[in-house]
Amino acid sequence: SHGNKVYWYLYMLLGIYLYLPIFRAIVKGLDQKGLLYPLVIVFIGTSVIPYILMLNHDIVWLKPVIYFTKKLKMTFMFRQAYFLFLGYYLHTYPPTRKAKKIIYAAAVISMAACITIGLLVSASKGQYVEKWITDNAPFQYVVTLGLFLLFQEFSKKIEKSEKMSGLFLSLGKNSFGVYLIHIMIMKAIWQISYRPGLSAQIYIPLLILITYLITNGIVYI
Repeated sequence: SHGNKVYWYLYMLLGIYLYLPIFRAIVKGLDQKGLLYPLVIVFIGTSVIPYILMLNHDIVWLKPVIYFTKKLKMTFMFRQAYFLFLGYYLHTYPPTRKAKKIIYAAAVISMAACITIGLLVSASKGQYVEKWITDNAPFQYVVTLGLFLLFQEFSKKIEKSEKMSGLFLSLGKNSFGVYLIHIMIMKAIWQISYRPGLSAQIYIPLLILITYLITNGIVYI
């Protein structure tokens, strides 16, 4: 596509809908243990191995493994499917309280490691280095896992309040429309308001907040 990269999800959404009948058939034929195996395999194939190779291209023993995973076509689609299956797994087989605490701790440690290493490497090289915070890094998978469980617990509490659940449902209904127009609104605000020398730590959160309010208002109307 020659369009804005932010709209990658439109294509992914179509792909997920096309794959859903296949996914449903797979899920019906697997028990808890059976579903765990493909999750582990896809996680290693789409995140761990490519990430290690990205950090060091000279690891000889990894080359045949990478060749094999490439032949399996473990691509971006597989990564998105992984999160879909993982969400289903966590919803159907909720982890114990002890397991949740371990996952939350791992998510916090992963985020701290990601930020710390990213800042140190970027500072040493004198430029921004993305590979420590890229979407397919194992760090991000752990953080995503923790966030899913956190919001799952949060949603259970919201459902008890009609006012709160109504607010979140209306925001949910707006979300797709917000996604479609937010980049245009954000760029327009940026062109009007940005001046060299503005503090990024203050400007970026304000830009996000104003964009969020305007886009939700437009979609609601």
